[in-house]
Amino acid sequence: MGKKKTASKSQATFVDEESSLSLIENLEFVAMRAAQKVWPAPTTGEDQLRELVSDGLIQSKVIAEWRVPGEHRVPAPGPGEIVLFVSFVRAGLCLPASAFLHQFLGYFGVSLNHLTPNAVLHLSVFVHLCEAFLGIPPSLSLFRFFFRLKPQPRREETSALGGCGIQFRQGLKIKFFDYDLVDSVKDWRAEWFYAANLIPSLVVHSGSGPVVNDRWDKKLESPAEIQAIQPLLDRISMLKQQGLTGFGIVSSFLRRRVQPLKEREHLGFEYSGAEDPSRMVPALELTDEEVLERLQKMLKGVSVIPPAVPEYSANNPPPAVSCLSSFFFLFEFFMYSFCVRSCLVFPCLGVLSFFVGAWAELC
Repeated sequence: MGKKKTASKSQATFVDEESSLSLIENLEFVAMRAAQKVWPAPTTGEDQLRELVSDGLIQSKVIAEWRVPGEHRVPAPGPGEIVLFVSFVRAGLCLPASAFLHQFLGYFGVSLNHLTPNAVLHLSVFVHLCEAFLGIPPSLSLFRFFFRLKPQPRREETSALGGCGIQFRQGLKIKFFDYDLVDSVKDWRAEWFYAANLIPSLVVHSGSGPVVNDRWDKKLESPAEIQAIQPLLDRISMLKQQGLTGFGIVSSFLRRRVQPLKEREHLGFEYSGAEDPSRMVPALELTDEEVLERLQKMLKGVSVIPPAVPEYSANNPPPAVSCLSSFFFLFEFFMYSFCVRSCLVFPCLGVLSFFVGAWAELC
């Protein structure tokens, strides 16, 4: 009798394990089929990645540890890897990612694969504007003044690939710099590859669409924030009068051979010239023809090289804008840089507003 019970128990255990394995296999199969609906079959070839290296947009294979998807139908990054898109790299992204990109993704609650190529280019233009022409670290507050996030294709059903666009707030495009993005980058979703997720590392890609939250469309409300950006709005107006355009901003970071969304040793206003360690390609300059060719691939309506406007650099440092503005943007930048490097949760902007408000009383 005892033996019979033991055998029965053993048989029940065997059946449960078999059922569990079957369930796991089914769940993995369902997950793979779901991923295949989101991720198109990859078309990235090693020649494309070598071209990115040749163009000075990504590091060598030894440093970046990039590799093509190979036989992978959907992403399956190994330990310490992340999925990148060729078009994102061409729009100004390189790893390790900058503190501002970490701040942007953390504040709005999105992952890298939720962005679009044009969204990445918007960010690159904004970052280089802040650093090289406004003379400040890139500011999320200034970004939020001009831009909002747009769910794609719709708020109730966002896409895992490109579900978060960036657009100008109503009536503010005219106050920013003129540039027209290409309508779309053809087949960009299929041009993905693996690379080392260099420290400070980004969150690995998300398999679902971004969840829209109130921050996507939230305007600046703090009087301290609005007061802090006013001198920058005045300078933007002056730069527009001097002839600076979005084409000129992109042309500038192309000529400097920097990737704006990469963590760099020097910010734009600290740039020291052809041998600056922030450059992807030291010393070797692009010709006017090469700059124009790259501009035409990134933006619409470019027929000539944009006129040059004086830029900030180590040899032409920016003046202090004001006591409040200087404190606000430097504190914002270093606070988020510290959080990224320390792997801390991104702090609430309310903390920043508190300190800025207190400082405003003293200025």
